[in-house]
Amino acid sequence: MEALGKICVYVVLMIISVFTDGYTLSKGWEWFVSDTFGVMQLGMMQAVGLATLLKHATTRLRSSDLDKADTDTMETTLKLFFVGQVINVFFLVIGFIIKSCI
Repeated sequence: MEALGKICVYVVLMIISVFTDGYTLSKGWEWFVSDTFGVMQLGMMQAVGLATLLKHATTRLRSSDLDKADTDTMETTLKLFFVGQVINVFFLVIGFIIKSCI
């Protein structure tokens, strides 16, 4: 039963992460790319798809990473999730400040 709970937590965190990455990309695109280059804005689902594609294309897992893996994968997953969300918030805050000054 504990394994099922961990799987549910992983799935929920992945879904939240995908949508927050997409939202962050859509706002950055709206603030900087659309206005600067006069291109169409990204919808939320387009941004989610593009963010997922970019993350898939740029993430590489090496066997040495697996050797260094913590024994507590839930703790590691929560740390990585938290860091990703902090990076998204940081980008949105800095992007908003820059956009306000332009």
